[in-house]
Amino acid sequence: MRSLWRTRGIVAGRVFCLLIAGLAVIPLTWAASADDEWTGTDKVKHFAVSFALSTLAYNFYLKNTEWSENSSKAAAFVSTMAVGVAKEFIDDEFSWKDLGADAAGAGLGVAVSIEF
Repeated sequence: MRSLWRTRGIVAGRVFCLLIAGLAVIPLTWAASADDEWTGTDKVKHFAVSFALSTLAYNFYLKNTEWSENSSKAAAFVSTMAVGVAKEFIDDEFSWKDLGADAAGAGLGVAVSIEF
């Protein structure tokens, strides 16, 4: 049991460090463009995809690891946000509002996750 906790801590720590490192390299000059609104189809898409990804990730972690329900939810949220950050690096313009929609979708996804 001790090795399971150790492994889980190592994996979670590495994912967290990668996420923070990714955010740390974002130039401060990357401001939101004038047409980047909080409403619109783009933010709805970010929210919906993050909701679906976090729910799928939660079920994956719950069924394929020995992690608890809360650990699976945390891992699902972090994994979904890592995908959102990676997508923003691929985009032409980095959008904090897109990440906000991703976080809202991922958060609601893990909050209402049920095992299927």
